[in-house]
Amino acid sequence: MEKTNFLQSEDWGKFQKSLGNQVIRISLEDGLAQCYLVRSKYANFLYCPRGPLITSAKNFTKVLEQLIKAAKENKVDFLQIEPEIDPGFIASMLLKKGFVKQKITTQPENTSILSLAPDESTIYSNFRKTTRQMIKKALENKVEIKSDDTLSRFDDFIKLLTETTNRQKFTSHTFSYMKQQFECFQATKQIKLYLAEKDGEILAGAIILNFAKTSTYLHAGSNSLGRNLGAAQLLVWTVIQDAKKEGNEFFDLWGIAPVDQPNHPWNGITVFKKGFGGETVTYPGSFILPINLNRYRVYRLINALRAAPPFKTIQRVLFKAINKG
Repeated sequence: MEKTNFLQSEDWGKFQKSLGNQVIRISLEDGLAQCYLVRSKYANFLYCPRGPLITSAKNFTKVLEQLIKAAKENKVDFLQIEPEIDPGFIASMLLKKGFVKQKITTQPENTSILSLAPDESTIYSNFRKTTRQMIKKALENKVEIKSDDTLSRFDDFIKLLTETTNRQKFTSHTFSYMKQQFECFQATKQIKLYLAEKDGEILAGAIILNFAKTSTYLHAGSNSLGRNLGAAQLLVWTVIQDAKKEGNEFFDLWGIAPVDQPNHPWNGITVFKKGFGGETVTYPGSFILPINLNRYRVYRLINALRAAPPFKTIQRVLFKAINKG
């Protein structure tokens, strides 16, 4: 069985239930798929992130048949799958089954994953020169990194995230979503909040999720002073050191821009993340099997309209209003 991604974990299932989504878990010999039923005003669909988890084409076919059966039984508009692995047959098999590859994915299609197998000095020496310089600058300016496995300082993190979304003009998950997420993984001590501060001022922060020997840089934010002082670089270096001490094998920086898209909105954060020397990993992408073709076509039309610049501006305004409320 392939290494389990946290999106296929039971705790992620509990989190989805807390959001009101029905979780469907299909478990066969050498095959596993956890998906959840999303009922929104735009569409009802069955979504399987970073799954199914399989060891062969035969096992994949069996699990896929069960997923399609579950989608039809629940009368959804479509089934969406975003596999974690593509050993040469998954993408082509999905297309043969009638799935349509999407241009946009729900989970990041590209990420940077750092192996924690080398010793700390080797890991550090593989950082980009400017990344090491910023870490030294943060240390010289006596930036401190503190971690907490409770929500006692969640509001401090939210202030940073608000400044980051305003500065970079993107829409993150709602703060209530992130809070529920933290609470679901908090019970099993798999999540931490890291904050970088100097003289009592919070400069940078990140929520780190630990699962299956992998630490994931799930949500992060910083302010202007923190960016100038290298607070975020020192924070990530501290997370890497802690992850290695705890016996984790990988650090997933969770989402970078594709190499062939120079104008991608994630290019700035990608430069930051690639400074830590990880290996670029590209996932197969997102695939949708229409179940109710007419409703699926309406959903695609709505998504096209939502991608238009005027709607994105409205979406950011609504996001601010929701979080203030």
